[in-house]
Amino acid sequence: MPAILGLDHVMVMVGDLDAASAEAESAGFTLSPPSVMPGLVNRLICFAEAPPGATSFIEFLQITDKAQVPQAVLEVLGERLGPAAIVVAVDDMARYCAHLDAIGIGHSGPMSIRRQWPVGEGRILDVHLEVVLPDPAELPVPCVTVRHHTPLHYRRREFVTHANAMVAMPAVAVQAPDPGAAAAILGRLFGIRPTEVPDGSILEMGGTFIVIRNGPPGIVGACVSETGNRDSVVLAPQSSWAPFQTLSGLQIARSNERGV
Repeated sequence: MPAILGLDHVMVMVGDLDAASAEAESAGFTLSPPSVMPGLVNRLICFAEAPPGATSFIEFLQITDKAQVPQAVLEVLGERLGPAAIVVAVDDMARYCAHLDAIGIGHSGPMSIRRQWPVGEGRILDVHLEVVLPDPAELPVPCVTVRHHTPLHYRRREFVTHANAMVAMPAVAVQAPDPGAAAAILGRLFGIRPTEVPDGSILEMGGTFIVIRNGPPGIVGACVSETGNRDSVVLAPQSSWAPFQTLSGLQIARSNERGV
């Protein structure tokens, strides 16, 4: 089993990237310049703090030409707008695929991605990563695994400096009708033992968390922090996850040293 580095990012599907970006900017977030992929375009809210070898961001993603998007990607993204998938970073993609094979979860196989990312003033970043798409039909929520070869591209000062002073995304919140069963499946997927809390379960990885609460299934929110503090997320009850903003269907809750 390869090392699970931590929560990397959350993917949010939008119908109008410009409108989604304007909404996020009005909440005090800086967004990266657009990055174009086959049939897709995205912009990111990047955070300065991330587990070593991983990145940390919220990705707003718009389909521009469905015919160009690989079928395996479309199956993960689904048809609905809003939060679409959780992305977790690993240190060895070949070993992770072997782990998926061993536990009987279908997957896309490793996909190597390289692209040129213009970031203004004639600067172009050479982005290199590998992704694997586990079969979403076998999971309580869609998940993606990534191995970054160029993670520092996502921590550029101009990307991670936000007017609202947020520096980290320590957790994402997921709902499931049976949080314990959902946590068991995700724990098996990532080779992590879930921890039960009074109103759900959590998975900890590299100081970041997937928090699973009771409710209609899906990804519901992300916790962002001004301090980088993560421990308060674990014990925070569901009632304290009061979002201060909803961006493209993703609830954004704030964490600090006093709790979420």
